[in-house]
Amino acid sequence: MEVTKTVFEESNPISKVVKSMIPVTPKLSNILSEGVSPMSKVVESFTFPFSDICTNISKCLFDSVFGLREVIDNVSYWEDIGINYGQRGWAVLGNIGAGEVTTWLTISDIDEFDQKMSGCFLGGLNSETVITMYDNANINSHLKEIFKQSYKAFELELYYPAITSLTSMFDGLLADVSGYSGWHSVKYEKGIDILRKGTKQQRGLNLANIIALQEFNKIFTCSTAFTEPEPVSLNRHWLMHGRMKSKLKIFDYIKLLSFVDILVKWATQIEVSEELDS
Repeated sequence: MEVTKTVFEESNPISKVVKSMIPVTPKLSNILSEGVSPMSKVVESFTFPFSDICTNISKCLFDSVFGLREVIDNVSYWEDIGINYGQRGWAVLGNIGAGEVTTWLTISDIDEFDQKMSGCFLGGLNSETVITMYDNANINSHLKEIFKQSYKAFELELYYPAITSLTSMFDGLLADVSGYSGWHSVKYEKGIDILRKGTKQQRGLNLANIIALQEFNKIFTCSTAFTEPEPVSLNRHWLMHGRMKSKLKIFDYIKLLSFVDILVKWATQIEVSEELDS
């Protein structure tokens, strides 16, 4: 029997399920019309990699760069800082001394650099202090609960569940801060305006971290085929789909946490501003 479009649609349950659940785009319609096509082609037609979403989100956040450039004198300095830290998988920490920000970038040994950054970021903080710090932040309650469970797993050196749950928190915060999820344009504009305020150092750090976030996302959210070699750096796509075979390490968690920390601070600043305005 010849497999026509009509016969295929009437006899193939996958076709019926797919068509009932999602809008039939022209591309999907063509695939269904071809007859018994590989399911991978059908899935390909209505899914898209998270990296595309994350790129759109970070582009929204990146809009604020233009406003920041107007209120910062040494723009190229902070942009270079952001690029270098982001490519190394770190946000630019606010408690690094002004002189150390560039001095540390001369450290070529990655482990030594990570050790210094980790000590600066979490040095002297105990578990209760860290959890309380985020529990008091003005962010969604479910994100606070995610962090508590994530950090407990981290302390037990269960890095796979710790990093997977922290990635979920990162996703949610990035969407909230960028205005990509549930924000109206007025609130987003206020968010951009807030990043322009503060001291020269704070404005510079905001610019550097927006750039660092852009650079980090290029690596962290890059979607490559699972038939290709596994990425050397922590990769969301391979992690969340259970394809990462590399052993996750303590620095993988802390480096991702450095960006979560920045996003929590931005989200809190924006929410507090909303409360003051209301």
